[in-house]
Amino acid sequence: MNLLTRRILLKLLLAASVICMTGCITEVHLVIENSTTDTVLFSEPVAQIDHVTYHYTQSYDRGLITEFFRVTGAGLVPTKMIFDTDSYDYHGTRYPSSTITKIDDAYVVDIKKAAAYPGIGYRVGYTIEQQMEVYTNAGIYHLRFQQAGDPGDYISVRLQ
Repeated sequence: MNLLTRRILLKLLLAASVICMTGCITEVHLVIENSTTDTVLFSEPVAQIDHVTYHYTQSYDRGLITEFFRVTGAGLVPTKMIFDTDSYDYHGTRYPSSTITKIDDAYVVDIKKAAAYPGIGYRVGYTIEQQMEVYTNAGIYHLRFQQAGDPGDYISVRLQ
């Protein structure tokens, strides 16, 4: 191989390295994992996800609660909560910049401004049902916590 060929190959290799360093960076994924058993339950690029909902029954007074999150590159951004008991989010104190509407027996909290959570941790309940739905471009992923682990297991929902 002559010197000119080596220089051309070196330049091509350098150019490919620069392109890869700027364009081959892996996408950020939303990952749901049973951290107790190190089992990944779900992983999808954030760009493919619209939003996430989390449904559960509050253990204190058995009220049904649904939380909605928009998924961004910064994390999970709370957008709405629906619950049927005033003891869950006492008069909207969790998110001060929100609008609270009572519709029939439910409180609907439209969250106007909230910081993104880079991750949220949950425990599989001993007595309550928990379900998460991830709305993606390809469809809806349903996760029942009681099928994903044993009571007390730690379920991590995070960007990676």
